[in-house]
Amino acid sequence: MPDAPPLPDLLGRRAEHGLAPRAPVEYDGAPLQMPGVDRCVKRTTIGGPTTGQDIRLVVSAGILDFLLGVAEKSPTQRAEIRTAGIMVDTCRISGGHVYQMLTLEGAAPEAEIPPLLRASVGDPKRASGRFTEPPRRLPDGHNLVSRRMVGGEDDPRDFRLIVSVELLRSLRDRAVASTTRRAVVHGAGLVIDQYEDGAGRPYFVLMVMGRTPVPENPAIVAAGKSVGGF
Repeated sequence: MPDAPPLPDLLGRRAEHGLAPRAPVEYDGAPLQMPGVDRCVKRTTIGGPTTGQDIRLVVSAGILDFLLGVAEKSPTQRAEIRTAGIMVDTCRISGGHVYQMLTLEGAAPEAEIPPLLRASVGDPKRASGRFTEPPRRLPDGHNLVSRRMVGGEDDPRDFRLIVSVELLRSLRDRAVASTTRRAVVHGAGLVIDQYEDGAGRPYFVLMVMGRTPVPENPAIVAAGKSVGGF
């Protein structure tokens, strides 16, 4: 059984680039277990709102509407995205501030089927295709320092992203209130849960955390500021 995945360097690669230190990483080798679900053997937390690092999740209204339509069909009110990936872009502003943007990608989302129900109905037929955020232009004075993927279709391991109706609605409401039709979660981070299914096969569930989402403000983005301060 493979161990937990190699962890992304969420705040730049090396000191010679003048970047901030790596985001704190926390491990929980004995996560809470619940009956009737696949066994969670390890939880890894990277970044998040309590670390003081400027990490932002950016997501568009179009993607949110798409995911919401799928999640509402699930008995758990959640959408599941297989071969999921988080693109991590490290950017530096001309004034020296460094921040990171997280964007989502993955296979066509499916309505989540919980393990107990899956045992009776079986795994659903997988939808074809992938989704990703459309490319976006960085503001003047913002330079891309590095780009890397956590998970994704080229990773042989089984990565899944889980998003709830509640989260998607909150993000969508903020996205449609923005002139860019995008929502931003500041103080973002990743939770990576390593599970084993009933046959002992490992898979990894990605979940996003952060502060309350806000509408993207182009003026704040251009100035390199982050809501709440870092």
